[in-house]
Amino acid sequence: LKSNVSVTIGDLASWCVAMEKYYRIDLEVRPKKAQLAIAQEKFAEVDAQLKLKEADLKVVEDKVNGLRADLKFQQDKKADLEAKVADCKAKLIRATQLINGLGGEKARWKASSESLTAIYNNLSGDVLISSGMIAYLGAFNSVLRDELAAKWVINC
Repeated sequence: LKSNVSVTIGDLASWCVAMEKYYRIDLEVRPKKAQLAIAQEKFAEVDAQLKLKEADLKVVEDKVNGLRADLKFQQDKKADLEAKVADCKAKLIRATQLINGLGGEKARWKASSESLTAIYNNLSGDVLISSGMIAYLGAFNSVLRDELAAKWVINC
C-alpha cells in the first residue's frame, strides 16, 4: 500500500506541478488570446473594407476597360472617316480636273458644231457642183474646170 500511496502522491504532485505550469502559461497566453481576438476583429473589418474596395476597383477597372474599348472603336472610326475624307478629296480633285477638261472640250465641240453646220448648209450646193463637174466637165483640162466651177459657185 505504501508504494501504491507514494505513486499516487507522486502522480498528484506531478498533476499539481502541471496545473501550476498551466496557470503560469495561461497567465501569459490569455492576454495574447484577447489581443488575437481583437486583431481578428480588426482583420475582419479591414478585410471587409478591402473586399468593398476591391469591388469598387473592379467596377472602375470595368469602366476603364469599357472606355478603352470605346476609345479604340472611336479611333478606328476616325481613321475610317479620315480615309473616306481623303478618298472624297481625291475624287473631288479628279472631278474638278474632268470638268475643267470638259470645259475645253465644250469649246472644241461648239467650234466643230458650227463648222459642221456650215458644211451641212453648203452640202446640197457642193453635191450639185460635184455632180455637175463629174457629168459635164470631166473631159476638159483642170484650168478650164476650175474657171467653170468658180462661175457655177457664183451662180448657185
